Amino acid sequence: MTLRCPIAMSASTIEKMSWDEKLRAAEELWESLGRTEARLESPSWHKEALRKTVARYDSGEEEPISWDAANERNEISLRRG
Repeated sequence: MTLRCPIAMSASTIEKMSWDEKLRAAEELWESLGRTEARLESPSWHKEALRKTVARYDSGEEEPISWDAANERNEISLRRG
């Protein structure tokens, strides 16, 4: 079942939706955004930041970590202030 949402949807309309309707609407929106990816431009600093990250990874200075480990690091950092 495909959920077709009106172009403008108010917060009150969203609040009245069931959990499943909200999830389907979010999925449909996400899929739509994915189809228009070519129209999205990254900020100018993003390419340079990615280049530096790849260089650190390639040189062995940086290793990938799991999302769980990244979230844990962020939580610890936030607690420290």
